[in-house]
Amino acid sequence: MYNIIKRIFSRIPKKGIASIVSPFVGVFADRLYESYVSQTPFVGWPRIFPVLLWASGFLATYFLIAFVYQSIKLAADLTTQIQTDPTKLPDPRRKLPVSEVSIGTFKDTVLAIDILAKIILEERIKPSVEVFLKRIILERPYCPKCQRTLDTTHASWMADGVQIGYKCSNCQTERKGTMSDIYRDVQGEVRRNFDSYWQAYSHLINELTDGKPQDFRVN
Repeated sequence: MYNIIKRIFSRIPKKGIASIVSPFVGVFADRLYESYVSQTPFVGWPRIFPVLLWASGFLATYFLIAFVYQSIKLAADLTTQIQTDPTKLPDPRRKLPVSEVSIGTFKDTVLAIDILAKIILEERIKPSVEVFLKRIILERPYCPKCQRTLDTTHASWMADGVQIGYKCSNCQTERKGTMSDIYRDVQGEVRRNFDSYWQAYSHLINELTDGKPQDFRVN
């Protein structure tokens, strides 16, 4: 509500204020000049009060009429915007600083990889495991022993140089396969332990949104 009122006031032309105040300022300046030049007593409060009263009345009336007019105009503009392109409407929800959360790490004897999941805020019930798997994102694999990011290994140029696995140049641990192979292993891991991964995922989103996911958006 505050943002709407602020937006309406920002649309009120400020030139109108100057137009209303200028005549009263002119009268005040004229009386001050005559008092200085003619050495006549400057008008006292009984003479100034009606001027201030009329000026305040004109300003209040101007703001009331302008506020009502701009409110109607803003409502009309928003209605037109909804009809033409609803996606351009301002979203009152706060934007999350991240679009994915880390829900765990897949490990074996020669490889480790962090598992991320895209944040979905519109869910009200737990999805199926297959739906959940579609939001899984994997980081770069690293060595579980020395924590170094793994290098890719490739076939010889005679075999088109395709990737055949991963290797740690530090401790020489090596694993055959590509990211697709790792992804299938991770899918199996998530399927076997879906309840715990879902619990971790839900807990992280709850923390990010202070328990109010409806007040936030991802993008």
